[in-house]
Amino acid sequence: MKKNILTGSMVAFGNALMAKSAYAVNYVLSNETGTGNTDLLVWVDKLLGYAVGLTAIVAVAILIFAGYSYITANGDEGKVKKATQAMVYAIVGMVIAFAANMIIRFVINNVLNAK
Repeated sequence: MKKNILTGSMVAFGNALMAKSAYAVNYVLSNETGTGNTDLLVWVDKLLGYAVGLTAIVAVAILIFAGYSYITANGDEGKVKKATQAMVYAIVGMVIAFAANMIIRFVINNVLNAK
């Protein structure tokens, strides 16, 4: 069940990594071509939207599976504990992904566009 929190953490780290790569590409585009950064920031914004959407879909699927496992546990404490942990990990992973998304958008909007 620790895979669930690791999945959420990996998505959050991936989002952070994408922002850093986007900044590097933005720097190169701005300095070499003089085209500015509008197109790249729009692309990063769309990519973040897809990443968070995918994270939400995976988390909901895990929550549904964990809920089913919880219902069918028939009082077995081990199964109930595993299902509860899966639910907690899915929610924590989703919170981490949304927080990473908000932080990256804040950095893009306030730091990269600062003049």
